Amino acid sequence: MLRSIARRLIRPPARKGLLKARVLDFAMIVLSRSKKAAVGRGMAPS
Repeated sequence: MLRSIARRLIRPPARKGLLKARVLDFAMIVLSRSKKAAVGRGMAPS
C-alpha cells in the first residue's frame, strides 16, 4: 500500500517536468526562428 501512495506522489511532478520541457523546447524553436527572420531582414541580432 505504501508503494502505491509513493508512486502517486512521484508521478505528477515528472509529468509536469515533461510538460515544462516541451513548452521550453517550443519557445526555443520560436525564438530561434524569429531571430533568423530578424537577421534575414537585415536587423542586428541581439
